Amino acid sequence: AHDGLHSIRHVLPSNLDFMTSVNSLHHQGIKDIGKFNRRGDRSHPYIIATDESRSVPEIVTWEDDKVLAVQFHPEFYYNDNPDKVKFREFCYNWVNGETTILKK
Repeated sequence: AHDGLHSIRHVLPSNLDFMTSVNSLHHQGIKDIGKFNRRGDRSHPYIIATDESRSVPEIVTWEDDKVLAVQFHPEFYYNDNPDKVKFREFCYNWVNGETTILKK
């Protein structure tokens, strides 16, 4: 488990907006986000949340809400951390088609 948290800023409405801070285990970030999906078609990435400086994307989705990327480790939160519980529930519902990443 890791408690080194920092605040994030949501720049798009999403069903992950309950996450207001994330754990930071990295000493590097994402400079450029890829613009192509697995088939090689053009795919626009949607930056959902960034760090406080707005320079490091923390939550990103592609391909009409079918791919989720995070720049933190929700699995390292303590098991009773409310965000870990909500994130786990979100992932279960998302994989089962019961919710989306972006708010519609």
